[in-house]
Amino acid sequence: MGTPGRIKGLVDAEDGVLKLGKLRYLVIDANYTDSKRRTIFDIPETVKDLFGVLVHEQIRNRIADDKLRVVFY
Repeated sequence: MGTPGRIKGLVDAEDGVLKLGKLRYLVIDANYTDSKRRTIFDIPETVKDLFGVLVHEQIRNRIADDKLRVVFY
């Protein structure tokens, strides 16, 4: 579970910090609201990170193969 930026950083890390091979659930922390009352879906940088995670080749393939579920919390 993490924010889109945190998850993207772990997925993109060169040393393989987040192993995706057995990942069954990807829980996105969508509960954050900033001082302007914007959620992660309203902040352009966060939306970019979120889509960066969702289009990652391994994640996209695991979703397509019904091996991974994405949950927004």
